[in-house]
Amino acid sequence: MKTILALVAVSILASGCATITEGGKQQIAVKTVNNGNDLNEAFCELSNTRGTYFVKTPNSITVEKSTNPLNVKCNKEGFQVGTAVVESFTKADVFGNILLGGPIGVGVDMMSGAAYIYPKMITVLMGQSITLNKEENAKAFAAEEEAKKSPSQPTK
Repeated sequence: MKTILALVAVSILASGCATITEGGKQQIAVKTVNNGNDLNEAFCELSNTRGTYFVKTPNSITVEKSTNPLNVKCNKEGFQVGTAVVESFTKADVFGNILLGGPIGVGVDMMSGAAYIYPKMITVLMGQSITLNKEENAKAFAAEEEAKKSPSQPTK
């Protein structure tokens, strides 16, 4: 009986830990746009304090999450360079870890990068430098999560 209670307790505590449930990596889709039209085959470099990653658009790549911004620079011959600074944000459910995992759980999530998230899609505008700030990213993420919870409405 004690073993079962211990397993239940560990399961409850672990469920609040982003390091265990999501990890420190995230898949991000990257696309490039020029004058309102999708531009394929641009070569993009993404970098943050945890690494440098390369992708040819449109495509997805897995990056290490960080509290620091993800800097994106895309090039294609015959086009001006496009850059984006993509700020990460702290997910709201990480704060629940304060209750379940305590300061140690929160510390682990922050050190591993699991507490942070970038947008799932980054659109780089060729010839422009943009910043995707954390407030806008957090609102977009919350809207996506809410849409997942809402049942689909039948079309008439």
